[in-house]
Amino acid sequence: MKRKKLVSGIMFTLATAFLLHAEVVFDSNTTPHPFYLRGETRPADIDIRWDISFNDGMGRVPGVFCVTSKPFAVDVDSTYRLSGEFRIIGAKGPLKNFHFAFQPRDKEGRAIFVHEVQMANPTLGVLAEDALDGDTQIFFRKNDWRVPYPHWLLAFEAQEDMSDIPNRKCTARLVKDSVVAVGDELRVTLTKPLVGSYPAGTKVRLHSDGPTYLYTGKGQQPTAEWTAWSGVIHGMVPLGRITPMQPRWYPGTIQANVIFRCFDVEMQGAVMEFRNIRVEREENK
Repeated sequence: MKRKKLVSGIMFTLATAFLLHAEVVFDSNTTPHPFYLRGETRPADIDIRWDISFNDGMGRVPGVFCVTSKPFAVDVDSTYRLSGEFRIIGAKGPLKNFHFAFQPRDKEGRAIFVHEVQMANPTLGVLAEDALDGDTQIFFRKNDWRVPYPHWLLAFEAQEDMSDIPNRKCTARLVKDSVVAVGDELRVTLTKPLVGSYPAGTKVRLHSDGPTYLYTGKGQQPTAEWTAWSGVIHGMVPLGRITPMQPRWYPGTIQANVIFRCFDVEMQGAVMEFRNIRVEREENK
């Protein structure tokens, strides 16, 4: 009887995948060396300070952590389902900030972050004076800009058609309410010195910072019992606009990593276990 149930379950799973035209593009049980470990060559933006072990389909990581998978190819016109199971052993208290997400990457494998793609104001500014490496005050020809939020920043060499997005020439955040009229110019103040130099006449766009990753996975915060998380992402965000309630890939996405992390103090001295981390691609009809 058990054998019949097992065979029946396998057939049902295969039939469901066929009907949905689902393709497994990442599976921690079958993908060779699925996660980045210490000592491995990886993109510079991937942090692997943690002692991650992964054997026979089961992963373990002690203390606070950030686990990143090897990348897989992305077709932004398809729907992707992210799923996985997690449990925590020996936590000091309930977790509050466990996250299960995607990190989008471009064709060169560089991570794409929200501040490189999210526009805060459609009006392009134009440098009234040269902006030099190390400057903290930038001068623009007068426009309608304001900086009412502390997470806004500047993106240099912006294009009217937004073909520069994702824009990698972004500054640190701006000082809130720092737009000041100085004669026929506007002065904007940075929280950190400018990196790089740009001549007068360069076009600049106001961008906005936001969530570090695409937080696609949803579920209850992990406990000592296995907890399933899952979520779906589809399509690409319109140029310059982010839709946080409906996860979509950022412009320029060609590949992605799965990432899950928790920096809660309750993780100190605890161990997170994980299994069945999977990404499935469904072709849209």
